[in-house]
Amino acid sequence: MTAVKCHGCGGTLQNRDADAPFYTPKPPAEDVLCQRCYRMRHYGEILPARVDARAYADMLKDARIEHALVVNVVDLFDLEGSILPNINALTNQSDVLVALNKRDVLPRSVNDGKLRHRALPMLKRRGLEAKDAVVVSAEKKIGIDHLIDRIAQMARGRDIYVVGATNVGKSSLINAMLSAASERKLNPITVSKARGTTQGLIAIPFEDSTLYDTPGLFNQHHASALLDDAAMKHIQPTREIKPRVYQLSPPQTLFLAGLARLDIESTSPVSAIVYAGDDVNVHRRKTDGADLFFDTHGGETLMPFVGALDSKTSFSFRHGKHDIVIPGLAFVSVSGPVRVTVHTPKGLNPYKRGALI
Repeated sequence: MTAVKCHGCGGTLQNRDADAPFYTPKPPAEDVLCQRCYRMRHYGEILPARVDARAYADMLKDARIEHALVVNVVDLFDLEGSILPNINALTNQSDVLVALNKRDVLPRSVNDGKLRHRALPMLKRRGLEAKDAVVVSAEKKIGIDHLIDRIAQMARGRDIYVVGATNVGKSSLINAMLSAASERKLNPITVSKARGTTQGLIAIPFEDSTLYDTPGLFNQHHASALLDDAAMKHIQPTREIKPRVYQLSPPQTLFLAGLARLDIESTSPVSAIVYAGDDVNVHRRKTDGADLFFDTHGGETLMPFVGALDSKTSFSFRHGKHDIVIPGLAFVSVSGPVRVTVHTPKGLNPYKRGALI
C-alpha cells in the first residue's frame, strides 16, 4: 500500500493503532488529517503523541532548529526523570526556556522562586542547560500568561519548538496557552491553516513566529516504560501531594506500591518523607521480614506490580537532606547519616539529588 501523508503534520497516516502517531479512524487518503491534527484544526485541542529516541532525534534534525527557541516542558514532580536525553546536543545550542509544569501537585507551602532556584541547577547537572525557567500548571492554569509573555520575549520572531518527554503534560500546557490567548484577546496563537514542515510536528502561528508542537519522547528508564496507561494514571498525582512522614528505627523497609523497596540502614533514627500520589500505597516493615512480605503481597496489596524487584541501587549520605527519586513513581527525602538500598524492576533507574523541597 502506498504511504499517505497527513496534510496537517506530514506524518504517514495509519488506522490500525489509535495510540500510535498519525492515527485516523478513516481509511488513509490525501484529504484526511490524522486524529491529532483534526482535533487541533477543528477544536483547538492538542492531543498527546509519542515517538522513540531515534525518531525524535531525526525529527529535530530534519526540523533544523539550530536558531529556534526551544521550550522544554518538564514535570516538577518528576524533574530529572522527564528530561530529554542529550537535549542541548539535539537543539544544537538553541536558546532553551524550561516550563516547570505540574506546580499544582507540589505542596503550596513551597515558594515558586525556591522551586525555580533549586530546579535549574538540578536540570543542568542532568544535561539540560536553560536560559530561564517558568513555573506553571497546565491543569490549574498557573503561570500561563507569564509563560506566553516570556516565550514572545525570547523568541524575537524566531520559530519556537515545544518539546518534552511523555507524561510531562506538554499537550495540556499548549492547550492552556491556546485558551489563555483566546481569553486575553491578544490572538497570539491561532489554529487555522497551520501546517507542519516534517513528520510529527504541528505548526501553530504565534504572533510573528511559528510555534511547533512535537510528539513526546518515550523515556525507557521510567515507570511509564513498565506500566500501561491505566496503571500510570493510577500512580500519578492529580492534586496537591500530602507528604507522608515516617520516623524509622533502622533497619527498616518502605515499599512503594509494588514498584520499589527502600531498605534503610543507620545507627540512629531516620526521618523519611514520601512524596507520591494518593493512590501509591506505602508500607513500612522491618527489613528482616521484607522478602516474605513482598512474596506474599506482591500483586495484591502491593499494586501496581510488574514482577521481581531484581535491580538494586545503594545511596549513602553523611549529612544534609537528600531526595531519592524513582522516576514516575515518587521521591523520598532522607537526612544523613543514612544508607538506602533501593530495589526496583529492571529498567526503572532510581537516582539521588539534593532536596527539592
